[in-house]
Amino acid sequence: MRDLLLGRRPKDFDIGTSAHPYQVKRLFRNCWVIGRRFRLVHVKFGTKIIEVATFRRHVPPGETDADPPPPELPGQSFGSTDAQRESAARDLLIRRDNTFGTPEEDAFRRDFTINALFYDIATFSIIDYVGGLRDLNDRVIRAIGDPTSGSSKIPCAC
Repeated sequence: MRDLLLGRRPKDFDIGTSAHPYQVKRLFRNCWVIGRRFRLVHVKFGTKIIEVATFRRHVPPGETDADPPPPELPGQSFGSTDAQRESAARDLLIRRDNTFGTPEEDAFRRDFTINALFYDIATFSIIDYVGGLRDLNDRVIRAIGDPTSGSSKIPCAC
């Protein structure tokens, strides 16, 4: 999104969804779930691989960080083979950064405001929860949250 707004050709697109990884896997024939720190889905589209991530949220220290099993899609249920694979995969999963959330929660866990812009393909609109559009226009790189003890604004030669 950021590159398009700057008039540059993007090298790739990050796809985010509220669907859990194994729900995405059930929708596409040519895909696989990867990752131990957090689950991503790689969908093969022709000669390209499209990476799909589920929206995540920040887990404060001390909070339970294990997600419940993903909800099933309407009309779908995991067969025993899929359930066994998912169970085995969950046993190896590092759970700290793998708690699913909303698009807004996902935006607030990103590093910089200009990296937290979303494009909604259903409404053809930009969603900006953290002031990334303003910072992009002002040529400023600003951290989300308070990385030290004050506001962090660094001039950008974007």
